[in-house]
Amino acid sequence: DMSESLLDIMGHCDYIMNNDFIVFDLETTGLSVDTDKIVEIGAVKMEKGKIVEYYNTLIDPQMHIPEGASDKNHIYDEDVKNSPYIEDVFEFFINYCKGYKLIAHNGMGFDFKVIRRESDRLGIPFTNELIDSLTEARNILPHNRRHSLEELCNHYGIINRQAHRAYEDAEATAKVFVKLMDDKFRAQ
Repeated sequence: DMSESLLDIMGHCDYIMNNDFIVFDLETTGLSVDTDKIVEIGAVKMEKGKIVEYYNTLIDPQMHIPEGASDKNHIYDEDVKNSPYIEDVFEFFINYCKGYKLIAHNGMGFDFKVIRRESDRLGIPFTNELIDSLTEARNILPHNRRHSLEELCNHYGIINRQAHRAYEDAEATAKVFVKLMDDKFRAQ
């Protein structure tokens, strides 16, 4: 398709080309930022607008994953029974993210809060610059009524093959974020 090849020739906006990002997504036992536990962390490392690395781990939350959560993320107790605990992987993940701008869709509402709660609890400093792609989408596409990851994928023609698994959602969010930033900075 012509517009796609044209974009490749033009490259991405300077903001995307000159910064490095980690886009991540959490799957959890529920929607409470105060009490629900992480069952999966998925992340993609993005440099110059290209995904260069994936990070994904299931986590044993040491509690039953409620049916409502499993219905959404398709992660069940038996899937996580041999997985590490959050204490085993959290410091690695924070170190993995050092020096990168961190992006999550609805991060300000959820994912960043959960990460901050765990970093406080485990005494592991968490100092990254945080960008919520949902907030960005609302500002950049004010005429779109809805800004869910699914709606944004539809808007930009991005295929999210397995929605609601953490690294697939992270990858889709990364692709959406690049399109949003190109829209934002090209429009200026």
